[in-house]
Amino acid sequence: EAQAAGLLKQCMCTQDSHCTSGTNPICDANSGFCIQCVSDSQCASDEYCSDDQKCVGKKPLAVPCGTDNQCTSDHCAIPPGGIFKMCLCTKSSDCTGATSSVCKTSTGFCVQCISDSQCGDGQYCNDEQKCATKLPTGLLCNEDEQCQSDKCEAQAAGLLKQCMCTQDSH
Repeated sequence: EAQAAGLLKQCMCTQDSHCTSGTNPICDANSGFCIQCVSDSQCASDEYCSDDQKCVGKKPLAVPCGTDNQCTSDHCAIPPGGIFKMCLCTKSSDCTGATSSVCKTSTGFCVQCISDSQCGDGQYCNDEQKCATKLPTGLLCNEDEQCQSDKCEAQAAGLLKQCMCTQDSH
């Protein structure tokens, strides 16, 4: 093989048939090198074609990204209050975590619940979008749905609210 300026002279491709390696089957006519891809369609469905023309795995939710095609959810955007783009959910099927299976579309993040109906019996959806156990009579509360009795009241003006007994409970 001829050497030029201390470098081994390489054979350049001009068409895909010149690329016989299984990992780089496409000829980039501009550079003359065999590459993995020039578009996402040349990669597996869970991969995208990177800037360096390699098929790489799509990114999970809540990870920095540059474009939609880089995300498993196919949605890359700046979340509310954020400063850089991240992979965000657009529907609950994007959320595959065991404890965070609901997409809060207003933020693009997966949460455990948005409403009480998404929690089990004896639970409510708290301010952190997590299912919490309903509180027994006598404990402090803010809203009726936090209480086992579904009744959260102050016993007198100026007092803190607490879970109260009802005729149907306790």
